[in-house]
Amino acid sequence: MGLIAVGLGPQDQGILRTLEPEVISVLRKASHLAKCRKCKPQSRMWFGDTTDIWLMSLGTSLDKLASILNTKPIQVMGTNWQERSTGTSAAAKTPQGGWNTYTDMTGAQGQNFRMRVDIAWNAKPLYRPGNTPGLSKFHTVVHEMTHLILNTDDVSPAYGEANCKNKANTNPAAAKKNADNWAFFVDDMRAYVPPPPVAAVTFKEWQEKTTRNVLHTRSADLSRLDRALAAYEGHVSPANLRELTDAFANWFSRNPQERTARNVGGVVDRLKGYVESL
Repeated sequence: MGLIAVGLGPQDQGILRTLEPEVISVLRKASHLAKCRKCKPQSRMWFGDTTDIWLMSLGTSLDKLASILNTKPIQVMGTNWQERSTGTSAAAKTPQGGWNTYTDMTGAQGQNFRMRVDIAWNAKPLYRPGNTPGLSKFHTVVHEMTHLILNTDDVSPAYGEANCKNKANTNPAAAKKNADNWAFFVDDMRAYVPPPPVAAVTFKEWQEKTTRNVLHTRSADLSRLDRALAAYEGHVSPANLRELTDAFANWFSRNPQERTARNVGGVVDRLKGYVESL
């Protein structure tokens, strides 16, 4: 399934074959980064929101967008619907069931997803140049896909880096509805290389350095943090990451005397830096 060229020449057909796996891969990557809360600066920039609820919702939507592209046909047309426009880059055709959210496999079945690429499409680079936000064929495909599957809109002023950033700063709800904000975010995730994490504190080291003596039992908050660190070390997952960050924040904020007393060799400070880098 995926991107199916209709009425396009061999060059555009080849471009779509190149773009399809890249779009799917980047959507999966972006979903993971959102669910693990590793893209807060980019989410703030393009959506004006970095809350856990939003990031999990964002990650889920991106993952489903990738799944629909991977399993359902999305026609990319040059003709047979409307003549290619000289004033736009692309346009999405109303799905069979009307404009709606089609993120489940049953609902997406038979929706006849179609987008038209226009004359300006041919002048765009395949991907944005360098690390600067900009328009590209990749950006255009993601933009139109969000119209078709996530029911995004073009919220005026809808297009361009400056308008999208301003929308996120002043009206996050509008940014979350605007297709170009989604396209800029996903494009940022394609270029994003996570910084190397601060050196980890292993569970074994944590236990050794924070153990004082039998007279100083571990609080319930610290015991929860112990379990969370062990779980995350054993299996890196969004759920284990959330528990580790929540458990650390809870213990650190509620037990100032305990954290000071157990900060042997700066182990508490190191764990704080590590958790904040995740």
